[in-house]
Amino acid sequence: MRRSRYVLGWLLMVLLSACSATKYVSEGDYLLDKVKIEVLDNNMYEGQFTPLLRQKPNAKIGLHIYSLSGRDTTKWINRVLRKIGSEPVIYDSELTAKSVSQIRKELHNLGYLNAEVGSCLNQRGKKMAVTYCVRAKDRYTIRHSENGVDPSELRSLIDFAAIHRSLEFDKNEPFKAATLDNASAEITSQLRNQGYYYLNKDNFYFLVDTMVGNHQVDVTLKYRPTKRVDTMRFDPALRRYRIRDVVISNTYSPGVDTVDYKKIRVVKGKQTFIRPSILYYNNFIRSKRFYSDLLMEKTYNSLHSLSAVDQVGVAFTPVAEDSTMLDARISLSPANIYHFQFGIDGTNNAGDLGVASYVTFSDKNIFKGSETLLLRLNGSYEHISGSDDKDVTLLSNNFYEYGAELSLSFPRIIFGLLPEKYTKQVGSATSFSASIHWQNRPEYNRRVLGLNWGYSWKSHRQRMAHNFDLYNINYVITRDMSEWFKEYLERGKNALLKESYMDQFITRTDYSFVYTSNRKASENGYTLRGGIDMAGTLPFLVCKAAKVKKKVVSEDEEQRVEKYKIFDTPFAQYVKGTFDASKIFLTKRNNQFVMHAGFGLACPYLNSDVLPYEQRFFAGGPNTVRGWSTRTLGPGKYNSGMKSDFLQRTGDVKLVFNLEYRYKLASFLELAAFTDAGNIWTVKAYKNQPYGQFNIKDFYKELGWSVGVGIRPNLSFLILRFDAGMQLYNPANPLPGAQNTSKWVITHPVFKDNFAWHFAVGYPF
Repeated sequence: MRRSRYVLGWLLMVLLSACSATKYVSEGDYLLDKVKIEVLDNNMYEGQFTPLLRQKPNAKIGLHIYSLSGRDTTKWINRVLRKIGSEPVIYDSELTAKSVSQIRKELHNLGYLNAEVGSCLNQRGKKMAVTYCVRAKDRYTIRHSENGVDPSELRSLIDFAAIHRSLEFDKNEPFKAATLDNASAEITSQLRNQGYYYLNKDNFYFLVDTMVGNHQVDVTLKYRPTKRVDTMRFDPALRRYRIRDVVISNTYSPGVDTVDYKKIRVVKGKQTFIRPSILYYNNFIRSKRFYSDLLMEKTYNSLHSLSAVDQVGVAFTPVAEDSTMLDARISLSPANIYHFQFGIDGTNNAGDLGVASYVTFSDKNIFKGSETLLLRLNGSYEHISGSDDKDVTLLSNNFYEYGAELSLSFPRIIFGLLPEKYTKQVGSATSFSASIHWQNRPEYNRRVLGLNWGYSWKSHRQRMAHNFDLYNINYVITRDMSEWFKEYLERGKNALLKESYMDQFITRTDYSFVYTSNRKASENGYTLRGGIDMAGTLPFLVCKAAKVKKKVVSEDEEQRVEKYKIFDTPFAQYVKGTFDASKIFLTKRNNQFVMHAGFGLACPYLNSDVLPYEQRFFAGGPNTVRGWSTRTLGPGKYNSGMKSDFLQRTGDVKLVFNLEYRYKLASFLELAAFTDAGNIWTVKAYKNQPYGQFNIKDFYKELGWSVGVGIRPNLSFLILRFDAGMQLYNPANPLPGAQNTSKWVITHPVFKDNFAWHFAVGYPF
């Protein structure tokens, strides 16, 4: 069988090579065999000119498959081979000349005004090879820029400080067409936001003087009147337009009536779907205001963000030809208000396969103000394999969880003390939610109650997203626990472990933000994330003010612990802060070099000795230090030698650094190479986490370091990530039972101890 595969493969190679690539090249024509770009300057590379070529050669295998076909197209095999393969590309001298012109034009746009571009031909039989020779020479820079708009009455029109800043180029700024184009676009944008409705970028152009010497140019801004007028005096582009009437169509069916609400006219019918007050507060085009692109865009985004609205249309009509007034008409089309969703998934949370399902119902316009009511029911089940240990007694061999969540969100900030300009921001929302979950495991049964009151909004032209949970309550009750598990928690007097399974009452107030620079596919960009979380402050102040007495939580021979309690449960009290920053640098070939740094600090105080387990940091995994599996690094030099003790692998301090190079192999596939460093630490010296406390003098010696590679299939709607990491430096070595006892594990790596595989969705940072 193996021999037959080799023979078939060999025969296929012989057959493809035997087929003449010029079989379908007519007499007098030439097959475009090769195309090469030779750049004679160090500051250029061939890839940036490849998209400008008008002709490119065939892929070899596609050409050979096409050549296998016969000339009789009535036979199905010939049609299939031609469809799979690719028809030979015939050399065209006109397209070659156009390619030369395109490359030369691109160099001129980049400021290389004396660039030389040519083509060389190499004919062999019926094949033609084309080589493009590119010599950029010296690049021109902008020496001086000025406002040369005439006549004098127009000069005052553009005499704004912001416009002048648009003409203030950096010293020795490269002379590029894009630089001047961006300047004219910025000037136009400033003026259109001041009411100049008919003004556009084509009204401005630059005169360029290249005769000033030493590869420099002087640029002068000029104005071009609208073509349909003879003089600037009657040019509509120089008039400032105001809004007269604003009409909003707000009905499922054709309007049969109108209502005026605070100077806007709302067209309504028998099935009006949004209250006029909501439309008013989400519309920024108001009567007597000057026209503004910015306000129009803000109105569009604000109305489109309403869950009850599917599409938004905004149109302006001049009142009369010689008037400076505009009428605005906004049309809305409703979205599907009711939404049902059902899902079922396979699970293995408890170690064995199981099933989880959920059903959701939402009403996106419950009070006719685009408010969203969401009800979600979920449940899961797994069967746990029985234990061979006779001393291990469990409550059952089943793991199941079920619960419900109810939430209500409003498309605005509901807070009576704030002025209107803050409560009616674009993309803002207020949400209230309540949830309850039952968790029944073989070791214990839990009940989790959650309540939340939160706000979200955006700022900095939608580039910064804010989330503020005014108050969040989580109440965790552990009702039943197996005898074996009780003994296990008492074993070794493990404070962290016992704290994780005690009844918990957590009241939190937290704020977080995400800021993303104006990133485009062809530009560098950065992202900042941060947040602060405070828990237990209000209950502590209430207990102090009411002079509530502390109650005994635990007592042994060494110490007696007393804490304030709510519902006979100690409440957690801590402060936690996080900050992350990532920066993308684009290379010449449009690949990405990414830097990331993350920091976190959490500290329990007053009513808490230990941070709740869910709020602690961990290291290792697909988004931190990828040479370690999830939750297997740290804290500090902690080295129990067991990978299963993830409860101990948590800390109060986190520090992570990442460098990653992303190479675009194809439009659907990326490769990556990365190096990560980081760890977690505790703020206190816990007995069950020896060598885990943070020390400013030695923390850098306790950073885990790893390298790795990854492959990233790009499915357009999501990116899958397969990463493999290898440890270089393990601060916890020597580990008990490990084959490699050196901290520099790279010298003698052991696969089972020093490698980790990760699968995730999306980029790590």
